[in-house]
Amino acid sequence: MEVKSINNYYHKYFKWVICAVCLFIFIHISIELTENELIFLDNKIYYTVAGFISYKMTRIFRFITRFGSGEVILPLWIFTLLLFKNKRKIILSTVNLINIVMINQIFKFLFERPRPTVFRLAEASGFSFPSGHSMVSLAFYGFFLYLLWKTDYTDVLKWIATVAIITLIVLIGVSRIYLGVHFSSDVLAGFSLSMAYLIIFTHFVEKFIYEKNKLST
Repeated sequence: MEVKSINNYYHKYFKWVICAVCLFIFIHISIELTENELIFLDNKIYYTVAGFISYKMTRIFRFITRFGSGEVILPLWIFTLLLFKNKRKIILSTVNLINIVMINQIFKFLFERPRPTVFRLAEASGFSFPSGHSMVSLAFYGFFLYLLWKTDYTDVLKWIATVAIITLIVLIGVSRIYLGVHFSSDVLAGFSLSMAYLIIFTHFVEKFIYEKNKLST
């Protein structure tokens, strides 16, 4: 087997390994939640993060957390609609955003986990598990990265954007814990479920959109 073929083989199946691991993590956390086995770990991380609370840090995380909320993501979504000339990209971006919001709400109402009540530094409503900010930010910004890597922009630009967006997504998750509106397991479960979803969604896009229609910028 040629080196190129081997690389393509591992690239093809590696994403499914990641998908399976993410689903396993989400299922494991879900089971632990239903059996009340997360309280000790969540509280330990919760109070550890609370030890870093300061006026300056609170302002920073309140700013960062907005990038995972509707007040920022919706305008960015509208901007991407104006940016993309290809109608399929517009439709896919819209479907992706609707999908992840619906999935998040379904699981929130399935588990009905109350939010933390101590050290609340930001307003938040609804149930806590899994974190909506974590899920939506990973799916939204992650799909944007997927589309970016399909363009003819330089690899340097693509990697800079990738590092910046991944950093932003992680910080959004941390901000939810710091601000006291989510437990650490909410964030980890949200990231895990969203990553699994994004892998499946982009596989569908790759197989039925790009390969058949040669979707272009």
